[in-house]
Formats: sequence, structure tokens, C-alpha cells
Amino acid sequence: MSANSPSILIVDDEPDVLDICEKVLVKAGYTVFTAPNAAQARRLFDDEDLDLVILDIHMPEEDGISLLKHVHKMDPKLPAILITGYAAVSSVLDAIRLNAREYLCKPFTMKKLLAVVESSLQPREDA
Repeated sequence: MSANSPSILIVDDEPDVLDICEKVLVKAGYTVFTAPNAAQARRLFDDEDLDLVILDIHMPEEDGISLLKHVHKMDPKLPAILITGYAAVSSVLDAIRLNAREYLCKPFTMKKLLAVVESSLQPREDA
């Protein structure tokens, strides 16, 4: 984890989701980076020291599952939260296989987001 406030990257193609999540997490004391697509997320991932990633599963061009695979190749211990507006058993199973810490279905409350972020930043006993 970063020496200062934990750094979080949020990747979602919906500007409203990025905006509200960023505002809530910044207000809670986190350093937040946002990306509207996987390409920008990859650049931020390469440039920043991150403590957590929050990835939308369904995005144009490259989905969150593919991006999570890339993230975990680079940093297998980086916690990830997957979010989606289209919950499906197959994507839940993919998330579990890729060791995602949490899986949130949109719409979710900001209280739930904060709780999931806080728990995801805690060290795992099995890690």
C-alpha cells in the first residue's frame, strides 16, 4: 500500500459512475484515479502506485475481465473489485477465478462501495 492515502483506480465507461465514485472516495480520504476505458487504465496502471482497482466488467473495446487479467499479470496481489450493470453467473465465476475481492451490481449505494473498498484494502489472511 502507498505511504499516504491508499490509491484507487476506477475504470468505467459511464462518466456519471466515475464522477460519483471519485467524489465519494476522495471525500473518504482516498487518492483516486479514473479511466473511461481499458487503454487509459493500462497507462495509469503503469504510471501509478495503486492499492486497489475497481473495474467495470462491460466496456467497449476491452472488458474488465480482460483488464483484470492484465493487472494480475503485473501485480497478482493487487486487490480488485468488479462492478457491472449486467450480473451474470459466468462473469461472477470469472471474477472468482481471477481472485477479485468483491463483485458489485449496479446500482449500488455509496455506503456499500465504501464498505467494500475498506474491506478490500485489508490484507487477506490467505494472501
